[in-house]
Amino acid sequence: MMSFNLPQAIKAETDGLREELEFVRTLGADLIFACGETEKPEVKKTIDEMNAAWEGLNRTWRERMERLEEAMTASVQYQDALQSMFDYLDNAVIKLCDMSTVGTDLGTVKQQIEELKQYKVEVYQQQIDMEKLCHQGELLLKKVSDQTDRDMIQEPLTELRHLWDNLGDKITQRQHKLEAALLALGQFQHALSELQAWLNHTHTTLDTQRPVSSDPKAIEIELAKHHVLRNDVLSHHATVETVNSAGTELLESSPGDEASHLRDQLDQLNQSWQSLLLKTQERQKLLEAALHQAEGFHGELEEFLQWLRRTESQLSAAKPTGGLPETAREQLQQHMELQAQLAQRGDQYHRLLDQGESMLLARGGEEAGPGTTQTQQNLGMLQNKWASLNTKMDDRRAKLEEAVSLATGFQTSLQDTINWLDPS
Repeated sequence: MMSFNLPQAIKAETDGLREELEFVRTLGADLIFACGETEKPEVKKTIDEMNAAWEGLNRTWRERMERLEEAMTASVQYQDALQSMFDYLDNAVIKLCDMSTVGTDLGTVKQQIEELKQYKVEVYQQQIDMEKLCHQGELLLKKVSDQTDRDMIQEPLTELRHLWDNLGDKITQRQHKLEAALLALGQFQHALSELQAWLNHTHTTLDTQRPVSSDPKAIEIELAKHHVLRNDVLSHHATVETVNSAGTELLESSPGDEASHLRDQLDQLNQSWQSLLLKTQERQKLLEAALHQAEGFHGELEEFLQWLRRTESQLSAAKPTGGLPETAREQLQQHMELQAQLAQRGDQYHRLLDQGESMLLARGGEEAGPGTTQTQQNLGMLQNKWASLNTKMDDRRAKLEEAVSLATGFQTSLQDTINWLDPS
């Protein structure tokens, strides 16, 4: 709450100056009316500078409050989501522990296998949400420097990971017990079919994954999903070994034709398993490389947009044109330096634009679907800000050049009049 109290206190203090500001404005108007022609530009310039500073202060306060409100909203949403996830985990563990003891007859075991499948589907979606939540927490950690605040964020995340790992271990143990029970009941073919069905389903899931996006947030979501799928794949390693072991024992006691057919089934199983491991690893590498590229691009793009915003604010807060020739020339010189900085950024602007367009084209055109992606929005914002700032720069330069011309002309005319009045 202290972050909110300080800006509110500053706002209260500045509001208290409003009466004085209006009083100074009135005095300024009276002074302009009363003073000589040579002093009018300087008085008007001073009043304009005060008004510009006041507007700049109010604008800065509004922007600060908007950022604080956004941060507060994000923090509350994060805490609510974190608590909801802990509540879900408590209920999920209770539900798993309440499942009946592994059966001793085929019908019961099959029913329990189906029950665990349905349970894992529910957990799968929650685990994706958990990965997103952990990523949010990691982003918050990057923004916090105070160790006490970091501990307040890190400790719940560590506990959450621990509880999820614990739940995952319990699910895997339950799965292995059911698979062992199936084999113990002489249902090798059923266990093999279950495993093969899972392999086919997982292959299909990987083959139909969405093309890799160009937006970091979208890639992070895909990575979260893939992390869950990868854990599921690795948890089946023991299942593959168990089925292979049982199959090898059957080979020794099976007649020729049956043994040949069984060997083909095991070979097919192992090929599918190795292919799945490779496919899972390749998808992981692809997503990580895409995230690295997207974060680099969007990081540079955001830095560029921030520079444009700062420059635009600097331009908006610039002192009004006018005054003495020396003042007007100094303002023009400062503006030309600022415009030169903008021109120097031209190569970076065009490079970012080209890189962004190339990334969109390279992602298989998924960005052409309904809605606008963050990449397209940022590129559109970049083009608009760049064009707007260049226009404002040109307008400001034209006004300053005119001010220099007017001030110089006025001073020359004034000097000529003085010389005419005082020929000596």
